[in-house]
Amino acid sequence: MPSSSSRAARIFTVIVLSGSIAPSFASTVIDVDAGVDIGYLDHPLGLSDEASSSLRVGRIDLTASNRTDNTTWRWSYAGSITLFDEDVPLDDMRHALGVEWIESSAGGRHSTAAGLRWTFRDQTETTSFYDHTEFDGYLVRKIYPRPSLMLRGVLGGRIRSYDDLPEESMLETYVLLEMKKFSESRTTLGTSVRLGGKRFHDPIAPRVWGTDGTPSASQLVVSADIAQGLSDRVGLKASAGHRISLSDFPYWVQDDLFDNPLLDRYARSGWMASGSIKVLTPWLMWVETGVHASADDYGAIVFDSGDGGANRRDDVVEGYVSVEKTISSAGRGAVLRITGSWRDQSSNLGIYDWSGPAAVGSLTWRW
Repeated sequence: MPSSSSRAARIFTVIVLSGSIAPSFASTVIDVDAGVDIGYLDHPLGLSDEASSSLRVGRIDLTASNRTDNTTWRWSYAGSITLFDEDVPLDDMRHALGVEWIESSAGGRHSTAAGLRWTFRDQTETTSFYDHTEFDGYLVRKIYPRPSLMLRGVLGGRIRSYDDLPEESMLETYVLLEMKKFSESRTTLGTSVRLGGKRFHDPIAPRVWGTDGTPSASQLVVSADIAQGLSDRVGLKASAGHRISLSDFPYWVQDDLFDNPLLDRYARSGWMASGSIKVLTPWLMWVETGVHASADDYGAIVFDSGDGGANRRDDVVEGYVSVEKTISSAGRGAVLRITGSWRDQSSNLGIYDWSGPAAVGSLTWRW
């Protein structure tokens, strides 16, 4: 398995090579976002019997953009480091490199975009077996048949590889279709359909998971949303959707395993809904409050219930309030955002039945 030093060397080499491309264009524009997040989480692992933890995040995003006529190229690097308390082994460092191409029509009635991104995630020593590399890409086509109607189609995929968990290395593909309708009354109506699936393609996967063929999961998600602007300072949003599991397979999840790559979007089916209101105060500060609710059914997955294995179903309600203020000076800007939330998770398994608060303060500099 490659050492951490060799991985870091590869990351540095790719960054340098990518960075050497962008300056060759005289009209390249460089954008930089750097930020820090400081917060508190009552249940950082999502288990009922755990202690709270602080949260500290450092992040930086670099983007080089070059536009000629109707064509835009973007090169990007994103890096972050996340730190929790000593007894919460979720610390990680991430690096991502990407390139994106956008072609727009002269009148802006349609556009085509494509992108590729490479990501490396390095976990703390306790959970280093979750270290992985990932490649993802997408192709997007967006058209405006009328000024009040937008249609968008996305074809995407990713491949993720774990050195220490080859049975969880996977290939994902998905298709997303979206429509939005705009009106002069400040109303936006939208609907979308997403069909996706993943396959655990490593030869060892069928033996580990006990399946006859290649273990896989697939899901259909349908959703609708509405946004209503009441004025230049007040807006409302609401959405509802349903996740339908088309195929899955049974496997065992211990209650002391966390950040499990198997428990992603394809592990949960059921409905979801959210609503929010956003207000611009006289102090030019945005205040947003909202609520999100969902019913999460984990299907055939078997969780350790203490008395043996059991299936899991959660009902989740989470409310939040956030305040955002933009500070600008001398052509540079900074954005301060403070968010407080409360999550109530009612589960048929006691270890996942809990409620508690979270609070995060974020400061981002942009130039």
